Amino acid sequence: MVGLSSIALFNDVEDLRTNEVVKVSCLTGADGDDTIDAVEEACQGAQHDSSTAAVERTITHKQFTPNYMKLNPMYHDGDDAVGFAMRTVQLTVKEEGDYGFVHIADHYTEECGMIYASLEDSCNTTDSLLTRLSGPNLVTLDERQFQVINTKYNPDVEVIGSKLYFNKELVGRDVIVSYPQEVEAKHYFISDEEINERHVTMTYPKELSDGTIETLVYRNVFITSFPMGLTADNEAEKSLTISVKRDRNGRFNDVYQSNKADTTL
Repeated sequence: MVGLSSIALFNDVEDLRTNEVVKVSCLTGADGDDTIDAVEEACQGAQHDSSTAAVERTITHKQFTPNYMKLNPMYHDGDDAVGFAMRTVQLTVKEEGDYGFVHIADHYTEECGMIYASLEDSCNTTDSLLTRLSGPNLVTLDERQFQVINTKYNPDVEVIGSKLYFNKELVGRDVIVSYPQEVEAKHYFISDEEINERHVTMTYPKELSDGTIETLVYRNVFITSFPMGLTADNEAEKSLTISVKRDRNGRFNDVYQSNKADTTL
């Protein structure tokens, strides 16, 4: 009988001072095997091949602290900067000369290619989708087309954000527009640079059937699989796969036994 509580992973003592401890909890398993191959030699007979020793664990959990991404060995902090988040709005097409238009004042024009427009009153996705035409100057548009005009495409125009132009026949109709909205954002990126510098220490307790508490400490852990899937269920299980290597003392892990009163046995 083994009862698992929580698991905390961190780099070193300095990280404790900067709140770089990552905690995952609601564990449903910390599974894996310690393996070592056996070989035969003519003179000494069978023995273990220490070069094949391997310790791997899969940590299955549901909850984690907000800095969970720090466990990803490819995670790197970037500089906070203006970025974007996708936004979807419903707008009514207004008249401007020979065109209809809607104004997207907070359009992040550095990502101006990521914009979508469709008719609101059509349930058929194919029929509702409008096709974008590109170019710095307005062209003739039919009822199935739209064009984006902003200072990135045409420095001579005075537009805050962007204007989306349509055929005049769409004036008064509602359109649904998805676009990148400019936001102040925390920036990080995924890269394999300095990937071998990302080691972590992992510790978790388990309670045995006789009430003994074992605290397991792994001091040289490599994250070999990090969950990046999307799910609508915040309670969905996630799994980390780790490979444990020998620490500076040549050990894979240490185990400290105590009773519930925290007195060493």
